[in-house]
Formats: sequence, C-alpha cells, structure tokens
Amino acid sequence: MEKIVKEALELLIEVLKDSKEYKDYQRCLAEVKKDEQLWKSVSEFQKQQFVLYATPDDNVAEKERILCRDHETLLALPSVREFQKAEKNYCRMVRIIQDQFANHVDIDISFLEE
Repeated sequence: MEKIVKEALELLIEVLKDSKEYKDYQRCLAEVKKDEQLWKSVSEFQKQQFVLYATPDDNVAEKERILCRDHETLLALPSVREFQKAEKNYCRMVRIIQDQFANHVDIDISFLEE
C-alpha cells in the first residue's frame, strides 16, 4: 500500500475514534458490559436481530415485532436504549463513509449483476 494511502487511512481511523458517535458508542458499550448478564442478553438479542435481517423473508416486519415483544423488558432498560441509539448513530456514520467510498472510487462490480 502506498505510504500516502496508509497515512490517510490512519488519519481517518484517528478522526473516527475522536468522533462523538464513536465515543458515545464506546461509553454506552462499556456501561452495558459492566453487567455480564445484561451484556449476554443484549448480545443474544443482537444475534437474533442480525439473523432476522440477513435472512430473506417477506414477513420480516412481523418477525421483528415478535422479537421486540419477546425482549420488551430488556429493550425498556435505559442503558440498553442508550446503547442501541449510540450503536445506530455510529453505524450510520460508518455506512456513510462506506457509501461515499463505494460511490467515488471506481471498482467494477458489474459481475454481481450478471
């Protein structure tokens, strides 16, 4: 990798780690992880949610409603709500970066359309 590219990447990482979104995410993550059982429950919910979104299904909205209902007590906890909000904001920022990169750097992925 060219030195200038590597330096730019290191700068981007540094800037990301200094962002409010990253700091909020890390703070909320640490707070939830203080309670091992709570972290286990949050992790299990996240796994189930990931599988739900990653699996093609016409009934995803109904399944999501059921999943949230089944974890209603967990999702009502202020620390969990704050963690989810921080995680969502941080992931949104990372997704914007990924989208900008994909939209502005010419990488031929037309083979995916065939």
